[in-house]
Amino acid sequence: MPNKEVSKINLTYLLVLSGYSLLVFLLNATAYEWPAIDMFSFFERYYNSEYLENDFFTNAITSEPNPRWIFGYLIISIASFFNIHFYVAIFYLKVIMVVTFPVVCYFMVYSFVKKYIIKDRLKYVQIIIFCSVLFVMNPKVSGIFSIAWWMPYFIQVTAQNVSLYLGFLAIVIKEVSWHSKELNFLAIVLFLLSVFIHPIVGLFVIIFFCLLNFSHIIKEYKYFISFLFITCLIPFTIVKTLFSPEIVLSTKEFIDIYVYKSHASHYHLSQFGSHISLNWIYSFTLMLVLMLVPLIYFYMKKQKKIILLNLLLISSYLFSVLFQYIFIDIFPSKSIAIIGPVRFTQFAYWMIVILWVIMFSRIKIIDKLNFNLIISKSLFFLVFVIYFLLGTIFLDDYKKGVHGKNIAIHRFVSTTDEKSVFASFLGDLTKDIPNIYDRAIFIGNGFPFSESFFQEYEMRRELLYGDTGNEFYRSIKPKDFLNIAKRYRLDYIIIELQYSKQFEGNTPVFENKKIKIYKINDLKVR
Repeated sequence: MPNKEVSKINLTYLLVLSGYSLLVFLLNATAYEWPAIDMFSFFERYYNSEYLENDFFTNAITSEPNPRWIFGYLIISIASFFNIHFYVAIFYLKVIMVVTFPVVCYFMVYSFVKKYIIKDRLKYVQIIIFCSVLFVMNPKVSGIFSIAWWMPYFIQVTAQNVSLYLGFLAIVIKEVSWHSKELNFLAIVLFLLSVFIHPIVGLFVIIFFCLLNFSHIIKEYKYFISFLFITCLIPFTIVKTLFSPEIVLSTKEFIDIYVYKSHASHYHLSQFGSHISLNWIYSFTLMLVLMLVPLIYFYMKKQKKIILLNLLLISSYLFSVLFQYIFIDIFPSKSIAIIGPVRFTQFAYWMIVILWVIMFSRIKIIDKLNFNLIISKSLFFLVFVIYFLLGTIFLDDYKKGVHGKNIAIHRFVSTTDEKSVFASFLGDLTKDIPNIYDRAIFIGNGFPFSESFFQEYEMRRELLYGDTGNEFYRSIKPKDFLNIAKRYRLDYIIIELQYSKQFEGNTPVFENKKIKIYKINDLKVR
């Protein structure tokens, strides 16, 4: 940002946000976490073509080009450039995001609200921006402001999160100066990266940006047409051309597998997930009310320009849920199912923050809450470097960490044939068997990114988990596992100790206080 603009920013708030974010991360410093690890087998297969040759998910994400390859090869390129392991690259990227994403969110809100606030009021409202970012960093708070499990703030090195991070960064740079060719070019590059890495999240970031700049669009509509052409149409066309699946499902088949059976909590309105104990409708209503309060205030104050902005944001919020319902349940659309309009609700929290900051800027009581410890820019950047270096010191060996907790399991699995395929109840083992113990899993937590593998994924899922997940798995008898093994390769099955009664008469090849492992070839049917 220009020096004049930076001088208005409360650097104390930024250091506190970044420091707190780092502190929380250091309490469990790792990048081995779900869903970030769903690309690990892609990286392993890149470096070793024989890696888990019988693992369904690994084959699904590596054998046919798909959009997630862009993110995958980005990580591989970074690792290759610095000559480091892919996990080290991911860990360092996470540290960067942990340290800087709160700051990016702060600047993103600031860059929008400054258009609607008298300049001498900017220093006072920053306490609201600070608190809003600090609060949403708490997963419980972020969960309250989420619908269908789409949280407004979530730091992991996934395609979705990296896309959101770059998109917000692009917004900040774009808002610094609309007239600087260099900054405009940099912003366009970041928007493009955001869209390429995750087309849907990148698209929603751009829609969010355009909504908050509606008045600018009206004045310079020709610029925005070219902007949308470059940042959306071109990358979407390229992705569509390069990553067309070999097997194309019908709308009914696609929605049935992708929405109803695999991601109902994300995309099916009647089954939307919630991060709180209450139904998602409570979070939906809360956010709607929090958008309506500023609208009433601005109406009373006759702030026409802000009223229009407020109405646009409320409309986009409502339509994102309405469209999800209409084009899934009433007029099924494969294209809309792929986009998943409800994902846009993850921006609702930031809409609320922007509207409330603008509203509070008109209330003088906020003046008494301002705090600013004068910090030089040099000291500020030095502290950020220290934050990053401190984070990198805690680089973990994720495989050894899990091995240490499950030494006996690790020892047993290492004695099995490298081409063995395991089946397990849903939990840590479905993630750890392929990523830690280097053995194939019949079906795990990951959903294939290529449409060509949807049908096989669904068949495998129904065989092991049916419609009730672990409840179904625990009901499978030895003869059923033997029948499954006739259709797909399956060598070992993992059963929870308390649900192993129906395997009486069979001797496990491994047993501890929690699980029993049986070899398919040794199973006897009573």
